[in-house]
Amino acid sequence: MIKDVKIVAVAHCILNQCTRWWNEEKELSKGMLFEVVKKISDMKIGIYQLPCPEILFLGNPRIELTKDEYNALVGFREHAKKLALKVASEIEELISKSRNPKIHLSGILGLSRSPNCSCYTAPLKGGMGIFFEELIFELNKRGFSFHLFDVDVKDLKRSLIDLDKLHGDNSSKFAR
Repeated sequence: MIKDVKIVAVAHCILNQCTRWWNEEKELSKGMLFEVVKKISDMKIGIYQLPCPEILFLGNPRIELTKDEYNALVGFREHAKKLALKVASEIEELISKSRNPKIHLSGILGLSRSPNCSCYTAPLKGGMGIFFEELIFELNKRGFSFHLFDVDVKDLKRSLIDLDKLHGDNSSKFAR
């Protein structure tokens, strides 16, 4: 009998590259980051797809914006907070209603240099993206702890190695 399983909450564009920023001069990304999905699947970890705050607010194509520029957009921070509250509630309900197998949130997987969905490297300011700031705050308010990861499309090999920490203990998990 399976007693416990893990899930990881994944930035939308890792599973759906079509939502990434693009314009007529930049080729549209398509598909998914298959190597990342395969790695998580091989580890027998489930995936919860996070919403894309940027496409839900601005659509696509859209202009490229930094974290500061998104913060300055009227209504965007509130939009990110609403999404984070909805996601945290869904994850909390998913976990609280799971019995056999019992689901555990093992990690949050962001995208390097994203102004909204980066765990560590949002452009210019560094640090966490806007949506992830709001999401991590909401999840921590509810008592969750988890690993944080950024997928770097410019160094996918290192990102895949980092994901091995999803099998690690709780000592390196993120909690405020």
